[in-house]
Amino acid sequence: MAYFKNVILVKAEGDFFDASFFEANIPICYLSAVIKDHVNSITMPMDMRIDLRPFEKYENYLIKMEKESRKCDLVGISTMTASFPNAIKLARIAKKHGAYVVVGGYHPSALPEAMFDVPEIDAVIRGEGEMTFKELVLNGPSTLVKGLSFRDENGVIYHNPDREKIIDLDILPFPDRDLRPNNPIFNKHEVVVTSRGCNGVCTFCANNTVHGQWRGRSPENVVAELKMLYEKNPDLSTVHIWDANFMQDGERVANIINLIKKNDIHFKYFCEMRVDHINKYPDLIEGLSEIGMEWIAIGIESPNQERLKRLKKGITVSGVEKAIKILKDNKIKIVGYLMIGDSEETVEQIKEYPVYATRVGVDKIMLAIQTPHPGSLLYKEMEKEGLITSYEWEKYDIGHSVAKLKYLTNYECEVLMDWCWGKYYSPDWAFSRDKSLKKALFSYLAFVWIGYTGFFVHARPKETVEENLKAYISAMRGYYDFRKYEYTDADYLDDLRGCNFQLTFSFSDGDEISLVVSIDKNSKLVFELFNGKRKDVFLDFTIKSKDFIDIIRCLPLQITSLVHWAGFNFNNLKANIQVFKTFSSMFIKAVRLNTINYKRALKYLVVGTKFFPKNFYKLIREEISIFNNKKKIGAHNGSLRKNLACSVKNILYKVIMFPFTVLVPVE
Repeated sequence: MAYFKNVILVKAEGDFFDASFFEANIPICYLSAVIKDHVNSITMPMDMRIDLRPFEKYENYLIKMEKESRKCDLVGISTMTASFPNAIKLARIAKKHGAYVVVGGYHPSALPEAMFDVPEIDAVIRGEGEMTFKELVLNGPSTLVKGLSFRDENGVIYHNPDREKIIDLDILPFPDRDLRPNNPIFNKHEVVVTSRGCNGVCTFCANNTVHGQWRGRSPENVVAELKMLYEKNPDLSTVHIWDANFMQDGERVANIINLIKKNDIHFKYFCEMRVDHINKYPDLIEGLSEIGMEWIAIGIESPNQERLKRLKKGITVSGVEKAIKILKDNKIKIVGYLMIGDSEETVEQIKEYPVYATRVGVDKIMLAIQTPHPGSLLYKEMEKEGLITSYEWEKYDIGHSVAKLKYLTNYECEVLMDWCWGKYYSPDWAFSRDKSLKKALFSYLAFVWIGYTGFFVHARPKETVEENLKAYISAMRGYYDFRKYEYTDADYLDDLRGCNFQLTFSFSDGDEISLVVSIDKNSKLVFELFNGKRKDVFLDFTIKSKDFIDIIRCLPLQITSLVHWAGFNFNNLKANIQVFKTFSSMFIKAVRLNTINYKRALKYLVVGTKFFPKNFYKLIREEISIFNNKKKIGAHNGSLRKNLACSVKNILYKVIMFPFTVLVPVE
């Protein structure tokens, strides 16, 4: 019988920005897979990325286990640096209920000694966790368990010898995905890890702390897992290959491609790849395209060759452009990883990043601020030279600046990050890349006005967040002419010819930035963002920037993160209807309608309903009880008016929350 019998596994998440949203908790699913046959119970009671009150749900589950006479005796917490403050909270709750607490992941592996500054942490698993965790669960903490650091009953701390890396990854069972709480995202999108480690030496990366040198699973083992997923879930559409370096071994990838074809497995795929490997194996890129590779993320990092040398990326600017061409020739979409905040960069150089990304033609960017993560060479160098300005771990989320810069303050760097996001994700980004006008509109609303704004509204200081918002919107200023694009659903615009709409953001210092959307006489679309405002508009709205900030802030980060990464369906979050009602009522109160042509308003409102998906009408019908048999309305009992009033109010909430009700396809 195992030393620990009832186990809980959880993954701590950061408070501001979740760069690994689609990691899908696979690392702790591997931990579960190696011990589930040896314990009485193993559970993951909550997911901090989707549960609005995760700590409460987590503690309630611990209490429930106590009442059921199966008290939890071990809690394992996986954490990165930015999520470590929340890992401490999870540890304290676990210890309050008498559990032994072990932590693992990148941050504990990099700083094992510091973990014991937290009295509620009993042990640390360093590096790859499966074999160490299994021995801990079976035999308890002791000096015999390689890869374990622990505190004994007398408070003495032991750091056992390191554990050797798992050379043959095929010996590991497939991840125990049944461990995870139900997350509707993973009904459509899954994660498969086909290799571990990386042979690169990038100064900013801490991958080596946990995984070391590259090792790959056999093609047969990889495809067996893909086949299992394909047969188990017919609704699964996208598989994210969560490797640091999928293309390290070209022959292995070629064999994986051939086996996928042979087994008739049909998924869309997303993976990350080094630029130099794309250039080395162009034929394999063609093969990956043939089996459904839809997106590939590449580490561009910088348009500056000297910066790439400092980062020890081992790539060139010309090599980046060559790789992008290869991907485009094979109709594979590109996510470009870019990283600002080098100590030698000027404001002008940083502002070139989004311009460069647009010029080379990547389809999306993931922008980060250079962060000295514990375990990286960058961290060691900066700490030695006294260049780290903050050890507030929650800021180590690639969205905050925590190191000294030569030409900028940390705050100025963060404002520039928000400016760069706005510059790249302008209206042109959404409306020039999509054939569907409807899809482009909702991508623009969800990603630009809810997703990323949700990050900096929560992350930036309250006293300065208005300046971040102004920088973000200011970066989008320009004239965007979409008349040259042909949309498959452009007929929606026919009845809106000659119409224009204006939304003005009014800032506390008196500045105004307006967005005007116009449909010309040929039913073509034009966007304008500019300082000031126009008077010759059909519909003219104004919103104070501080009100907009409060509206976004009322949405929990879990919701804005979902929108940013995957979108979500209203039906999945009905339990949180109060959040939506709060958002709706705040929005209605904050937006001021300045002018309106009432004669045309009704006509355009009807036309606008063409943009609503079919599911939207189902939601409306649910709110009007005379359309169903759930509740009978009596004409003589005085309830008709009250019932209709409630129905209208609920419909209004759904209309206002419409961008949230659309399921943005996971790409």
